[in-house]
Amino acid sequence: MCRGVARKEQSTGRRLEARIRRWLISFGLDWNASDPLHVILDGDAAVGPAGRAEDVFLGLGWAFDPTARLTLGWRILEGGADVDESRNFTMVDFASLGFRLIL
Repeated sequence: MCRGVARKEQSTGRRLEARIRRWLISFGLDWNASDPLHVILDGDAAVGPAGRAEDVFLGLGWAFDPTARLTLGWRILEGGADVDESRNFTMVDFASLGFRLIL
């Protein structure tokens, strides 16, 4: 995905057009290890010129029937930015318990 950004050049006052690329990545794996047990890997990531962010989940799912599943796993959220005004970094990880119902 590309987005154009317009800014003025200070010496001449002309407008400059710059193309900035931001990459968005999403992936998912749902492996049926045995009949009711599933291994789940799910993630999203965004990368741009100022920083990045990731969200990854790894866990197990227990299927009660084809439309209902209990999930238990670990999620990691991470991201940061490095620009002229500030620098930051955040990493949060936690256990996750969920119930998925497919209608």
